[in-house]
Amino acid sequence: MFKPQGNIAAGNPQEEAQRHQTMIVDAMGFCYLIVPYGQAVDSNLGQAQRCYNNIYRASLLLHSHHDGWGRRFNLRKLYARLLNPALLHHKSDKELGNELSARIACGELQVYRVGNLLTP
Repeated sequence: MFKPQGNIAAGNPQEEAQRHQTMIVDAMGFCYLIVPYGQAVDSNLGQAQRCYNNIYRASLLLHSHHDGWGRRFNLRKLYARLLNPALLHHKSDKELGNELSARIACGELQVYRVGNLLTP
C-alpha cells in the first residue's frame, strides 16, 4: 500500500478536502471523504460507512458527485492523494474509478460521511 500524499486528518478535513477537490457531495447534500484504512477523520475509526463494502456501491458513490452544491470534485486529485500518483497519467478516469471502487470495497480505503450542506 502506498503512503497517502498529505495528512487528510490534520486540521479541518472538510476544508482540506474542499481545497483539494476530493470531497464528494451527493444530490441530497451529504458530504463524503475517502481516506486510507486506519486514518480517522474525527479521531473515531468507528464512524466509517460500512455500506460501501461492495464494488457496485463504491462505484456509485464515486459517480454520485453533484456540482449543483458549488463544490468541485476531481477523481484524479483524489487518486493522487490516496494512491501512487506516478501511475495517474497512464490510466483513464474509468480505470481510476474502478481501482478506487475495488479498494473501497475491500476495506483498503474508508468512506466517512462528514456532514450535510442542508443543515444550518
